Amino acid sequence: MTLIMSKDRSAQGIREALNSGRTVAWSSKYLFGKEEHVKALFDACVTLSPVFHKKTNKGVVTNYYEIKNNSDLYFELVLKSGKGTKKIVLYPGSAQTLTAEANQPSLTYEVVSTYIRSDKHLNVDIRLN
Repeated sequence: MTLIMSKDRSAQGIREALNSGRTVAWSSKYLFGKEEHVKALFDACVTLSPVFHKKTNKGVVTNYYEIKNNSDLYFELVLKSGKGTKKIVLYPGSAQTLTAEANQPSLTYEVVSTYIRSDKHLNVDIRLN
């Protein structure tokens, strides 16, 4: 299936988006497209709640967040940098708990269910509240 990033729903808007290459291919669990389009789609689909719980263990404070997929798409994230949940699978319409050590501005994940080149996945920075 081809997802079209059109500015409006008119036939002219759709044609213009197709001619400009503003598309993302969706096949099974995978998304394929230009980085800026796949990133915009991810950002529109995935949200992070504020901290809902804190836990201290041996002097280390861990914050708990809810990360939610508000779409019918599948996202699989693998931690690349930061101290947090190593792997997150977001099924369509699902939410998961993300844990992260306190005092970090963000975590970087590789979205392995996306391809922005034949050999490269999308990387996203999850800003922690």
